[in-house]
Amino acid sequence: MAVLKKEKLCDMSVEGYEHVKQRLLSLAIRKDGCSLLDIGCHHGTFTVELGRSVGAKKLYGIDIADKWIREARRRGVVVKKVDLDKNRFPFRKKIFDVILCNQVIEHLTNPDKLLEEIHRTLKDDGYALISTPNLASLHNRLFLFFGSQPTILAPSTKIIFGNPLRGVESGMYGPARHVTAFTYKSFKEMLNHYNFKIDRYSGSGFYPLKGICAEILAKLFPNLAVYSIARVSKKI
Repeated sequence: MAVLKKEKLCDMSVEGYEHVKQRLLSLAIRKDGCSLLDIGCHHGTFTVELGRSVGAKKLYGIDIADKWIREARRRGVVVKKVDLDKNRFPFRKKIFDVILCNQVIEHLTNPDKLLEEIHRTLKDDGYALISTPNLASLHNRLFLFFGSQPTILAPSTKIIFGNPLRGVESGMYGPARHVTAFTYKSFKEMLNHYNFKIDRYSGSGFYPLKGICAEILAKLFPNLAVYSIARVSKKI
């Protein structure tokens, strides 16, 4: 198997993230005047975009990186610095109408605390949008079948080893490192365990395919998609 160039890897990742964002927007329900929390809000660009889509009046965010916190605040997001593995959200219970958690849970050693906090701070009639890479995606299954390393988890923080991307500089270090992985089945079961009702479930990305063809297959076969995406509400 040929080694992929770093530029090609970056292109695949960027396209994948953009498709996930579009799928999240398609699953969002408008709630004019609502309050929105973006967990792992980064620089706040998508926070603002989703807020506009759902008609949010107030935008809140959580992040760990000072650089992103400053940029998100410049975009009008009220951001709190929180270590999600150690601390509760600095918000009272049942305060948010919409909560976004886009590809954050896989970076935590304690994903249970995260789901508990989402449930605690979500209003009874609110909903959350949660996404994460799928350990059991088609390409990861094929990699494992041939004895290769799945792309979702890396043994090194410096260089990628064990799959066709070997030799490429790894981006999985610091807060960007994946430490937890979910299959389609385990993700759904964990959401159910923490008293969430899955209203819509979808997939995004279908490596090695790209574009609209990949997204169609991801919708048809979410258990094989690169990313798992759920819209959930609280069990009442």
